[in-house]
This record gives sequence, structure tokens and C-alpha cells, in this order.
Amino acid sequence: MKYALVLIICSQLQSDCYPPLFSDKEFLTKYVCLQEGYKESQVILDNIGEEMVNDYDIIVRFTCQEKANLI
Repeated sequence: MKYALVLIICSQLQSDCYPPLFSDKEFLTKYVCLQEGYKESQVILDNIGEEMVNDYDIIVRFTCQEKANLI
């Protein structure tokens, strides 16, 4: 089974989330997909910056979905 990484960026302060971001990469195992999710979350937080993350209470959530079950 192949997996796709789905990332969701939310502001807990505003109780709002951006639409899900779907990675272009395919992963052969859920384990590898989850590892990439943590790496991509770090990159996103670095790009947003500490001040904005703190000011807007930003969080990054992610999941690895089987390719056949994508929404």
C-alpha cells in the first residue's frame, strides 16, 4: 500500500485551519511517511517563524493516508 502525507496548518487563537496540503511524494510505508511528516512540520514552522507561531498559536498537524482512501 502507498501512503500520502497530508499536512494541516491551524491557528488555535483564531480557531481556523488552512485547507489541507497534500505532499507530492508517495511513501511505501506508513513509518516513512510519518518520519517525513515530522520533518515537513519542522520546515513549515521554520518558514512561518517563531514570532508568528507564538502570536497566532500556530500548530501543524499531519496524517498519512492510504492512497486509495484520500479525501
